[in-house]
Amino acid sequence: MNAAEKAVLQLVVYYDLFEQTLSLYELWQLLPPLGAWNADFQAFVAAFQLSETLRERLTMCGDYVVLTGREQLIELRLSMAPVKHKLWRRAQWMTQIVRLIPFVRMVGVSGSLAQESAKADSDIDFFIIAQSGYIWWVRFWSKLILKLTRLDRSPRQTGGHFCYNHYVTTQSLRLDSQSEYVARLFCHLVPVYGFATYRDFCAANTWIALYVERFPVYHFPEFDILTDHGLPAAVKKGWEKMLRGKLGKKFEQWLKTVQLRRILSDDRRLSPGSQVVTEDDLLRFHLEAKEPLVAAHYAQRLAELGLNC
Repeated sequence: MNAAEKAVLQLVVYYDLFEQTLSLYELWQLLPPLGAWNADFQAFVAAFQLSETLRERLTMCGDYVVLTGREQLIELRLSMAPVKHKLWRRAQWMTQIVRLIPFVRMVGVSGSLAQESAKADSDIDFFIIAQSGYIWWVRFWSKLILKLTRLDRSPRQTGGHFCYNHYVTTQSLRLDSQSEYVARLFCHLVPVYGFATYRDFCAANTWIALYVERFPVYHFPEFDILTDHGLPAAVKKGWEKMLRGKLGKKFEQWLKTVQLRRILSDDRRLSPGSQVVTEDDLLRFHLEAKEPLVAAHYAQRLAELGLNC
């Protein structure tokens, strides 16, 4: 088994952890640097088809590739298409509201929906970029909208509900954590609003190409990416102009104080594995961090299959 074959198998195993199957094209897009193997898609397909090792360990059905014995994942992905369509429509509807909040610069979908592995009980993860200096303002109004629409994710309500657990600003686009898990999470980020800011985000995180050579791998929603236009855009600009001075700074400081008081009163942030960050350019709320669990499970699966580094 050569290094390229091993990398392909490791990638299929990684996505198998999330019960996700990849098409041959998606597999090529998501590969780490492999030299001639993934110079272009045709070269990759040719090498893939000639590899006896890959033919022994992987099964290809139609456009999809899975570990042999895991063919049911293909049927699962296809059967979930109506569910994912419904979730995307709900994400579009919510983004149409959230984008009107002054100083929101981008709304992106991450997590299972972006990775094409969403199921009926999956929530919708939003990654929101705010104008620097107004992150607490943006979080307050976006969370208030969730409360008013009763679509805030909770332990008892997940499917089709929203989780706003990550905010950054235009001055902190480079991700603070840089690992394979984070790279693979954010290479799937789908911009729903604010494509120009999304491109700035990609430019600030070129390190992801160490794990995903073809980054940025542009993923787009089932609908046109939303933009600012017409009367709503004019009203938003008017509010931003009014709030850029001392009044806006006072509001930002007050909203920070109010929200921090509530956040710090939640003892769950002190639980083992919790990752809660409350900075003026980064807000992250992961009460049950998945990365350590995924890393451990991934290492175990690689060892079982004789693919560990």
